[in-house]
Amino acid sequence: MASETITVRRAVSADAAAIAKLHIKSWNEAIRPLNVFTDAFVDTVNARRLESHTNRLRNDVQETGASKIVGLCMMGRSWMLEEFPDYINELMALYVDSDYYGSGAAKKMIAEGIRLLGWDKTGGKMICKALELNKRKIIGREVSTKEGENGAVLVMFGWDALPLLE
Repeated sequence: MASETITVRRAVSADAAAIAKLHIKSWNEAIRPLNVFTDAFVDTVNARRLESHTNRLRNDVQETGASKIVGLCMMGRSWMLEEFPDYINELMALYVDSDYYGSGAAKKMIAEGIRLLGWDKTGGKMICKALELNKRKIIGREVSTKEGENGAVLVMFGWDALPLLE
């Protein structure tokens, strides 16, 4: 685990390439060893990362350490409202550079995302979708499971009150 001070801030467009690189690295570390998806599928998803992050930056909170992007947290209005109408907030992505595991970066990013989005004032429920086999997933109360692409099992975790992590 890296020992420098970690600062949480909103992303800016100049961060897009570094965020995409971190997202690809983290996703590869978490997903490829599971052998759930073909390499071609993972490569295709990774190829879209830069464009995706450039378009979504307004919703991202980044973790930075010594001017290096070391984490990514995307939160916002749930994309799963139709299926899970009680969960209006969604933790869409949370990735931390493996050199920073155990640093508290994930908790800091989630807490700052909740604050920036005003959820600490309004409360509400939050949902997060994760691959069941992902050993680094954040676990809340299991809301649902379903089979996703290539037979991978997706688990939806929910939190009935914010803040998520204390």
